[in-house]
Amino acid sequence: MSIRLTIICVLLLTLSGKGLLAQIDTVSLQEVSVVEKRNSKFALGSQVFTIDSAQLKSYQGQTLTEVLQFESGIYLKHYSPANLASTSFRGGNASQTALTWNGFNINSPLNGIFDLSLFPVSAFDEVKVQPGASSALWGSGAVGGSIHLSQRPNFKPRFNINLSSQAGSFGFHQESVGIDFGSKRFSHRLMVLNQFATNDFEYLNPFTNQVETQRNNEVGTRALLSENYFSLNPKNLFSLNWWYQQTDRNTPPTLFETTLANQTDDVSRLTAEWFHQLKKGELKTRGAWFSEFQDYTNLTDDTAYFNNSQTFIGEVEFSRKLKSGFNVDLGFNQTSFVADVQSYKSDPRWQHRQSAFAGLSKSLFTKLDFSAMLRQEFIDGETAPFTYTLGAAWKIYKGLSLKGQHSKVYRAPTLNDLYWAPGGNPDLKSEEGNAQEVSLIWQQGKERFNWQITLSAYNRNIENWIIWQPKSGIWTPQNLLEVHSRGWETNSYLQWQKGKFGFRLNLLTNYTVSTNEKSSRANDASVGKQLIYTPIYSGTGGVELKYQKISLRYNHSYTGYTYTSSDHSEWLEPYELSSLYIAYKPTLKKISGSLYFRINNIWDQDYQVVRNRPMPGINYSIGLNINLKLNHQK
Repeated sequence: MSIRLTIICVLLLTLSGKGLLAQIDTVSLQEVSVVEKRNSKFALGSQVFTIDSAQLKSYQGQTLTEVLQFESGIYLKHYSPANLASTSFRGGNASQTALTWNGFNINSPLNGIFDLSLFPVSAFDEVKVQPGASSALWGSGAVGGSIHLSQRPNFKPRFNINLSSQAGSFGFHQESVGIDFGSKRFSHRLMVLNQFATNDFEYLNPFTNQVETQRNNEVGTRALLSENYFSLNPKNLFSLNWWYQQTDRNTPPTLFETTLANQTDDVSRLTAEWFHQLKKGELKTRGAWFSEFQDYTNLTDDTAYFNNSQTFIGEVEFSRKLKSGFNVDLGFNQTSFVADVQSYKSDPRWQHRQSAFAGLSKSLFTKLDFSAMLRQEFIDGETAPFTYTLGAAWKIYKGLSLKGQHSKVYRAPTLNDLYWAPGGNPDLKSEEGNAQEVSLIWQQGKERFNWQITLSAYNRNIENWIIWQPKSGIWTPQNLLEVHSRGWETNSYLQWQKGKFGFRLNLLTNYTVSTNEKSSRANDASVGKQLIYTPIYSGTGGVELKYQKISLRYNHSYTGYTYTSSDHSEWLEPYELSSLYIAYKPTLKKISGSLYFRINNIWDQDYQVVRNRPMPGINYSIGLNINLKLNHQK
């Protein structure tokens, strides 16, 4: 189905649904919570911080790459604009981070990772970031940390249309249209987005000392997101969300390559959930279907490869608060993958995973909270490593608290690890280990002024770490490494508000030591050394000023030395990046919006995130966002 036909169908369903709901009598509804409770109830010892809709608005037209770079302090391995961007939590690799959308894990079943450059900021209302181990909460892969994307229903009577347009350097432009309406029974949002950029920036080639132009770096993205929430009665809520996205992008060569390539990603994600408020608890029944098709073409030698995967998820979860004060959570998850990959040289591969999980939490003496989450997974009938998370939070006295947790974690081999031909290794073991963290939080708040300082320390040991390396001339994955990660983080902010004037300052810092502790080779120079693409020092900060309808935000990040060879013979120099965002937000009776201007890489830093892949210098964009309030029912 073409995207145009899809848009027309969804619009017709949307408008007909609005007319139908207008005929339903309004009833008084109780507030029903649909926010994911696992992080708040059963991960008490872990830090979870939220990037809300107000913060996300200053990144309009950008992707999660830019948001996480300046708002989370996570190290990002970014190949080039609009190309692969992945995460590294606390010295882990990209496949050790779990990404969820509305509570469903959307990591690729093929390679276990996700590409942040494919996630437009405007598609989400909220982003939650949880550094640290959470395999017991989210299953395989949540070893280093997890990122949670979500939308929130709005059951206020409204009918709004949002129009947005943005243009900038290197042929960038983006247009989007959004429809947002609802009643006391129904909440709906539809967003259609189109984005394109040539990314033909100039850079200085350090080997020739000549200014060159990046080539074969065009990218185009089209996306459609439909969110539908039906409040059937005070005790039942049903949701149906659909996300379709198509991205066509060229892959630029490195400084030493002449190969040109193109990659098309076609993704559909459909989720449904029924929430039922019981007399003494809550019941959630959820299901999801994800389809990902990737077509890679080597333009130089005219060869093509395809990857096609589908994911089916079913989950039921029951939670209840007992008279004794215990919060109990019980659930079962069934996930199945099927992959048709040209490089597997076989019929489509299936994998089935079942997992049972149970959580328990309680408050003691009003100052001490503890939680436990247990999970057992089975993969194709084989027992996976048992995982758990034990956490506690202690309110020492007003404004000062201490929290910590101990976790058992694991990550199963991906389908590529097992079946890639040549080189796949079906005898791989799951990565597994233990992780600990402790955090001290000091916060104070008054009517106009509040601040918070958080200091966290962590430790993690992982065995059977999977690494691809040559064996008899063929690259193959093996369980070779034992990795020890440890370090500390700070997350602080200061906020002041008086009348129409507001001020906010935030700072995040990271010190990460992640070393290989084992080798199968004698005199291996990598033993005891920092892992590649894992900077020891990094940090980010920002300052925001608001006065009446004008806001200004400056962000600055630092990334220290990054080794690109396991024996530390090669490395990337430290670099600093800055951005400036200025917005004017007028408000009329039925029209609101913003006119904004952004400068990226203000100081024109010459840098590389991945060796021999240049990044752009200073660049600009300007945008206009208009929100039309067409009809508000009383």
